[in-house]
Amino acid sequence: MLDSQPFTFVARVPSPPLRDFVEAIWHRRGTRVNGVERILPDCRGTLVINVADDYEATMEATPQALRVVPRSWLSGVQTSPILCRPRGTTSLYGVVFRPHAIAALFRVAGPESGGQTHSLCDVIGREGELLRERLCEARSADAAFDVLEQHLMARLPGKGPHRIARIAPVFFESGRIQRIESLSRNLAVSRKHLAHVFRDELGVPPQEFARIARFNRSLAALAGASSLAEVAMLCGYFDQAHFTREFRRFSGDTPAGYRAKQRRYFGPDAGNAANRHMVPID
Repeated sequence: MLDSQPFTFVARVPSPPLRDFVEAIWHRRGTRVNGVERILPDCRGTLVINVADDYEATMEATPQALRVVPRSWLSGVQTSPILCRPRGTTSLYGVVFRPHAIAALFRVAGPESGGQTHSLCDVIGREGELLRERLCEARSADAAFDVLEQHLMARLPGKGPHRIARIAPVFFESGRIQRIESLSRNLAVSRKHLAHVFRDELGVPPQEFARIARFNRSLAALAGASSLAEVAMLCGYFDQAHFTREFRRFSGDTPAGYRAKQRRYFGPDAGNAANRHMVPID
C-alpha cells in the first residue's frame, strides 16, 4: 500500500519567443492516497502530461463520476471546477499558456476549447504519444522542461494578428470587470467584433472571461496576508459579500475555507502557481 508523500513543485519561465505564448512550465510530484482534489477554473489554457500512475477526473460535481482520463490532456479556458483523483503516485508535467496560445499553437478553435478538455493525442495525433514518451525518458525535471520547450517552439506560428493577445491582458492588468461598451471603445473595436473575437478564439464571452480572470487574481491575493475585505477591494468586487458569492460559484467554497485548506495542505507552498488552483477535498 502506498504511503502519502509530500508534493514537490518546480517551474520554469520559458525563453523568448516562446514566452509570448507560454507563462510557465512546471512539474508536480508526490503521493496523496485516496485523495480527491478540485482543480479550479482558469482563464489560461493548460497542457498536462501524466508520467506516473493513472489519474481519474470529471467535470461533474460528484466524486462518483470520476473516471480514468487520458495520460495527456489539453484544455482552454476552464469555466468550472474539475474533480480529480490520482490512483497512486502523481508525476505531472504542465504548461500554462497565455489566453491566445491554444488557438495559435494547436489550431483548436474557441468553441472547441472554452470549457472543454481534450486528449492531446486527439488534437495532435502520434506527436502526443511521442512527447509523453520523451518526458518519461527524461532524467530530470530540467531535461523534461527542455523537451517541452523544443516541442512547443516547433509549433510556434508565423507572425499573425493573434487578436486576443492584445485584448486579454486588459483583464489581467486591472482584475476588474469592464463593460463591453467601454472595453470596445478603449480598444477601438466594435462591441460585436469584441464578442466575436472571444467566442472565436477562447470559446467564452468577454464578461465570463473577465469574471474568471478576476477570480484567478483573487486566488493569488489570498496566498498573502491581506484580509478578505482587502482582497475583495483589490480584485474589484463590490464588497466582501459579492466576493464570497462569486468565489463560491467558481470554487464551491468560501474564500476563508479555501485559504484554510491551502495553508493546511501546502504550507509555505500554498501560493505557487500550480497549488493555488488545486484544492484537496477532505
